[in-house]
Amino acid sequence: MIDDLLQLAQAQLGSQLKQEVGFSEEQVEKTAHVAKDAFLTQIASEALSGNLPQLLDIFNGKATSTTANPLVMRLVNQFGGDLMEKMGVSKETAAMVSNMVIPFIMSKIASPETGKAEDEGSMMSQLGLDNLDNIGGLLGGLLGKKGGLGGFFS
Repeated sequence: MIDDLLQLAQAQLGSQLKQEVGFSEEQVEKTAHVAKDAFLTQIASEALSGNLPQLLDIFNGKATSTTANPLVMRLVNQFGGDLMEKMGVSKETAAMVSNMVIPFIMSKIASPETGKAEDEGSMMSQLGLDNLDNIGGLLGGLLGKKGGLGGFFS
C-alpha cells in the first residue's frame, strides 16, 4: 500500500512540486523514494517507541492526519531531514516539500478506502509493513546492528 500511496502522491503532487518548488521530473521521482525510506524509518522508530496505537488511530480515522498530530509532525521532520541529506535541498525547500507530501500520504492512510484495522498487526499488514525483516533492518540501522534488539526483528 505504501508504494501505491507514493505513486499516487507522485502523480497528484508532481506538477505542484515542479511549479512551486522548481523540482525536475528526476527530483520528483527521487522525492518519492526518499519519502518511502523516511516513512519506513519513522514507522520503525514509532514501533520501537510503542507509538503504533497513535498510527492505528490515524489509520482508523480516529485522529487527525495533519501536522497538528505529533506523529505526523515526526514523519514530516524525518522526511525533511532526509530530503536535506539525500537530495541536498535547503531547509526551506525540505520544509515546503515535507509539509506537502506527508500530510497528503497520511490523509490517504486515514481515508475510509484504506479500511479499518482491529489492531496494530492488521494495520501493518494492510499497509504492507507486516514483513518484520523490512522493519527489523530499519530498526537494526537505528540501533547500529543488523536485526535490531539482538536479532529479535530479523
